[in-house]
Amino acid sequence: MENQVNFFTVQDIWDEQEKGIAIDPTKTYDPLHFWEDYGDKYYKGFKKMQDVQRNLAWILHKLTTLKIDNLLDVGCSFCRLEPFIIDGKGAKEVTGVDISQKQLDCSVEYLKEYPSKDKIKVVNASVKRLPFESNSFDCVLTHEMLMHMHPGKIWLALRELSRVSKKYIMLIERFVYLGEHPQPHIWTHDYHKLAGDSALTILESKLIGNGEVGIILRKNLC
Repeated sequence: MENQVNFFTVQDIWDEQEKGIAIDPTKTYDPLHFWEDYGDKYYKGFKKMQDVQRNLAWILHKLTTLKIDNLLDVGCSFCRLEPFIIDGKGAKEVTGVDISQKQLDCSVEYLKEYPSKDKIKVVNASVKRLPFESNSFDCVLTHEMLMHMHPGKIWLALRELSRVSKKYIMLIERFVYLGEHPQPHIWTHDYHKLAGDSALTILESKLIGNGEVGIILRKNLC
């Protein structure tokens, strides 16, 4: 169709990597379309511990220090982090949220033999409108999720993360340099400014390797 949107997909990334075909910067990145198109390909390409270990030690250390009972993981995909968080005593219960139902469907296979899967819940929803009451979770976590959001929508996401959190927000996100936009689905956001604009206190902010920053925010309760 003449007016059909030319969407950016994961195949564009693979074509660049494998065939040297440059990504068309005019293609439209739509998060739901991209991650639904990715579907079970992400799960099938996952290498379990190897894909999360670079950040996992820091995440678990901070969660245990903060003494978290119930955690919300926004952008959980197929719950790739959840077994490690439960087994590492980072939280007693974890709720995973993802915009892609196809990604969440893969969690059934991923968790089928996990003995503590009853401590994990999954919900299909957008970070821009989380279906939870305010102050529902001790901590809200994002791991390489906000980096995939359009700059014009990022404030909506942080507002919702803050709303559903009782105490803390933990961000593990790409941070190379401000304004970086190397591919249609990747941005580096100014998380410090966003935190200040949202009246959140920064408890810790540090590079934790591989061009990613770990930030712990505290919600300021009136």
